[in-house]
Amino acid sequence: MAVTTYSFFTYNSNYSYDQYDVIQGTTASDTRFFYSTVGSNVGNYPLSRFIYSATSTTRTSEEVMRISFTQTGTSYFRQGSMVTIQGAVPDSTANYTGVALAGGSGYVDILSAGLTATNVATNGQVIAPIHPNWTTGFFFVPGFSTTVDNKQLVIQTQLGDGYRQAQNPVINSNSLNWNLVYENIPNKQTRAIANFLQDKCGVIPFVIDFPVGTLFNKAGLKYVAGEPKIAMISHGNNTLSVPVIQVFNFP
Repeated sequence: MAVTTYSFFTYNSNYSYDQYDVIQGTTASDTRFFYSTVGSNVGNYPLSRFIYSATSTTRTSEEVMRISFTQTGTSYFRQGSMVTIQGAVPDSTANYTGVALAGGSGYVDILSAGLTATNVATNGQVIAPIHPNWTTGFFFVPGFSTTVDNKQLVIQTQLGDGYRQAQNPVINSNSLNWNLVYENIPNKQTRAIANFLQDKCGVIPFVIDFPVGTLFNKAGLKYVAGEPKIAMISHGNNTLSVPVIQVFNFP
């Protein structure tokens, strides 16, 4: 974790946090950053943990799986909530650790490619490792100005017009290089994204799980971020572009 150029306070149970508000720790000695996933977020201790029993799995599309469970209380999953699904039977592809795409009373949606189908879950737990109104993951969904390059590592020798020898020298020869674009977003959201990236300092990998335009659908891909650029386009609003590069050499 790096020192960032932003200042945030520790958690206050009496304060009503907005979406994208950031706190640094739950105590003075806690240096972790937590990001509010919703507005009117008051009295929800970030380190609260919830465990539910899964009841069924349904793919709402070929990219998104919905896990239903027996909800107790009103601490619903949200877009950006951290979630772990473990021990799912019979569809083990429901097992997942990462960021929720969406959620509500008795369900959570995750990125999971496959055929649309419904299964009764005879086992499995749906776990909120921290309070669903807070996250430590990358949950900032970019706009459709976002672009992606599929980089291919190929060594080739040109032998003459129309003749060449080519070799793929590595296992992970295909990688994705994104330019995430956030257009006309307020200062609060800009600060949250910039702080998240500064905290990773271009070295620490993080997972991005969102089906951008339903194009990419493989969960758990890891990235490191390059240097973000912020254009202040009007009072209190900005356009932010973030280059991220897929990496493979991290657990």
